[in-house]
This record gives sequence, C-alpha cells and structure tokens, in this order.
Amino acid sequence: MGGVPLSHFVVQLPFEASHASVVIHCVHQFCEFNCVTCACKHIIPHSPCECLLILCINEVIQPYTHLTDIFALMVKTPIVVEGTFRHLLGLADAPFPWHRLGQPYTADEMMRLLTTPPCTCSVDPRVVCDAHPCKCAKCHDHGRQSVRCMWRKGALDFLHKNALGAGTLENLFDGCKDSLTYIQVLEAYGGHGPASGRERNLLNVMSLMPSLQPIGATNGILDKTKTIGLSGLRSDGVAGTMLTGSTMWSLDDGGYTKPIISFVVFCSV
Repeated sequence: MGGVPLSHFVVQLPFEASHASVVIHCVHQFCEFNCVTCACKHIIPHSPCECLLILCINEVIQPYTHLTDIFALMVKTPIVVEGTFRHLLGLADAPFPWHRLGQPYTADEMMRLLTTPPCTCSVDPRVVCDAHPCKCAKCHDHGRQSVRCMWRKGALDFLHKNALGAGTLENLFDGCKDSLTYIQVLEAYGGHGPASGRERNLLNVMSLMPSLQPIGATNGILDKTKTIGLSGLRSDGVAGTMLTGSTMWSLDDGGYTKPIISFVVFCSV
C-alpha cells in the first residue's frame, strides 16, 4: 500500500433511514493517482484506481477503526479470479469477423454499409458525420462543422500519445482511410453500434490499442459513457470501476451491458 495507512482511504457516508454506511476504499499500489472531492464529500477515483464498495451495518462494525483491519485482511488474502466478466455473463463467442478490422472493403461489405445519410464515422475524430451528429454545447452554439468539441480534442491527444506506430497522426489517418473500422465491421455483419458520434469514434480509436490485439481474443471492455482518457479500458478479463450511470462495452462481443454492482454485506449472524 505504498506505506500509506488504509484508514486514509476510508470515508463514512451515513444513511439515517437504513442506519448503514457506505465506505469507499481506494486500493492502489504506489499512491500515484489523483482524487477529487465533490460537494457531497464522495471520493471519486480517477484512472488508474480500483474502487471497492462495501456496505456495512453501523451496529456491527464498531468502532469504525475496525474497518482498517477488515481492509488489510482483504488485501492480504485476495480471492483468486478463475474466470472473466464474459464467463460471468455467459457470453459465447461473438459472431463478428474481427479479422476484417483494418482490411480493405469488399464490394459486399460496401453494400451492407450503405445508409442514408451515409455514415462517415472514422478513426479521425475531426470527421463530421451527418448520420451521427454531435449534440454537444459547442456544436449547438457554433455549428457542427466548427468541430470545436472537447471530445474531438481529447481523442486527438489520446491518439498522439498512444497510437503513433504509423509515425504521425496524418499517416495513421491515411492508413485507416480505405480500411474497415471497428464500427464498420460490427455493422456490416449484423451488429449495432452506438448512435452517438463521440461513442462511435471512441470505439474506433480504442480498437487500435495494442493491448486489444487481436480483437475477439483479449476480453477488452470499457465504459463508453466516459471520455476517452477515463473510459477505464481493461483487457485482463476484469471489468473496470463502474458507476450507476456506466454503460460497459465489450469489444469482443460488439455490445454492452449495464454494470453489475456487487456489495459485500457484513451483518450479525
């Protein structure tokens, strides 16, 4: 725990109706993460940080300093994970030919992707798609063609830092121009991509990440409601931190599920 006492990460949030407290325990290894405190005094973790939510009964856990011992025991004796989130949800192999990702279009695929208006969503976040228009405040004030959206800038910065094996951004975009994107493979073979232009670009960009190669065999999952730098991408079979408004997208399966939130409940026998 990097020498920092576990008690530093314990926050009590009393609920009078249920006489319970929700305690958020931010577990990390090197204390190299940032936390911000909102008006409600919740601790909101920023990636990379794992968040463990525990529901405790006030009358059982007394005094609250005992929580430190409980957390220490949990960290010392972790549960061995034998499956992945896909096993938990009973997901079978997805019927999408992800090997087509990054390959030139076939005539059949081009016909399948014909829409009115045509979808132009791509890896390049600067591309404006009339079929999936951005609805952010800046587009509302300045028009969609202004491409002043914060998410577009964030996607460009992310690509610059994480996907420049091609040399420059322009080289990367030129290489992707005449090849199938993640969303195109998904929709050409019967899947349904998000309606949001931002989310479609997010998935197209994330599909390029080395940790997800090859798509279909890496258990990639992220929260598509978050900005690209905070989407919590994981490829180890474990789902990242989820909030109540999260929508998790499994890249292998070409779909999403609302989060399954588990609580550990301590109570008297």
